[in-house]
Amino acid sequence: MKSKVSAIEKAYDYLSRRAHTEYEIRLKLRKKEYAEDEIDGAVAQLLLDGYIDDRDFAERYLRVLIEKGRGKRRIKDEMRRKGIAEELAVATIEACMSEEDERANALRYAEKILEKMDCHASLAMTEVDGGTGGSGAGMTEGGGMTNEVKRKVNSKMVEQGYPYDTINWTLRELEGRIF
Repeated sequence: MKSKVSAIEKAYDYLSRRAHTEYEIRLKLRKKEYAEDEIDGAVAQLLLDGYIDDRDFAERYLRVLIEKGRGKRRIKDEMRRKGIAEELAVATIEACMSEEDERANALRYAEKILEKMDCHASLAMTEVDGGTGGSGAGMTEGGGMTNEVKRKVNSKMVEQGYPYDTINWTLRELEGRIF
């Protein structure tokens, strides 16, 4: 008969695959039905040895979420789901992501949306014909984005956690740059 692995060994196993927050480790160990005092002891040792560091996790996770095109609100929500304290999530976001950074990220994300919608296929036509507008998908006769395209971009950006002022700025910036 195989003996049960200790909570600390199980936690090391989880941490060998990827970084986790204290909350995630506690949750995983509870699901494996370890006693609360054993979980507390394992977590205390992991914190002492530096294997769990919610601040470091928050900073690394922030970079991942920025690469995925998330806005500040969605980043904060996703951090909270990982068990990062709200104060730490907000402080990390504010320290690492200025309003200008969020706008640049929003613009990159919106451009990806337009590429997926195949609106960029008509951008080359707009540039070639002097801005008189190609008749590509999502384009108006004058070369701007249709209201339908704007609604789709707006909707996807809201899902990603961008505030409306950033979304509106992004739409104006896109139209000013490429249409």
